[in-house]
Amino acid sequence: MLILSTRMLPVIAENFEIGTNTILVYQTKAGEQQQQFVLRIARFKPDIVLEWESYSHQGTIHLFKSAVENSSQYSVNELFDVGVDTETGKVTTKWLSKKMYENLITEGKAKIKLNRITADFQLKEESTRQLLVNKVETNVPVIVLTDNRNGLWAFLKSSENPILIEYETPYYHENLARVSTDESNQLRWIKKLPPVQ
Repeated sequence: MLILSTRMLPVIAENFEIGTNTILVYQTKAGEQQQQFVLRIARFKPDIVLEWESYSHQGTIHLFKSAVENSSQYSVNELFDVGVDTETGKVTTKWLSKKMYENLITEGKAKIKLNRITADFQLKEESTRQLLVNKVETNVPVIVLTDNRNGLWAFLKSSENPILIEYETPYYHENLARVSTDESNQLRWIKKLPPVQ
């Protein structure tokens, strides 16, 4: 007799769309300390405007179109200054620039400034990672990268949305755990969007 499991298998997604009011929840772990880090998207493309909060801090970030398209600089956490409205046309965070992503896909490598220090990204493999998208366990396709500083990275395999899914070093781990694209999601602090830059 065939017995079927009642546990649902994860859905395999080609991608997930990010739009206004999308909420991204990251889990971070440094040593024994764990916390959540929340991003709320106010505008996604041609530039990216978002508000963020951790357990004790908050702020906003505006990544200009020039950074989203062409940046060769990436910040893990330096753009997240407490209570500061950060603007940048040179550095990206959470997303690879379109140029960086295309270099990695076509050439298998990219030289970048990582938190102001030159680093080499190498494409290791393509894989999948599991996260909750609108409360559904979902496997998403990723490109897995290594860097010359003992970092392991996974970004969504998408030229339009190359978002950080996971980052790991011997001392730090961060992963995108949940995504909500519900249109009823609300921003908390941004009442008026800045002009596209």
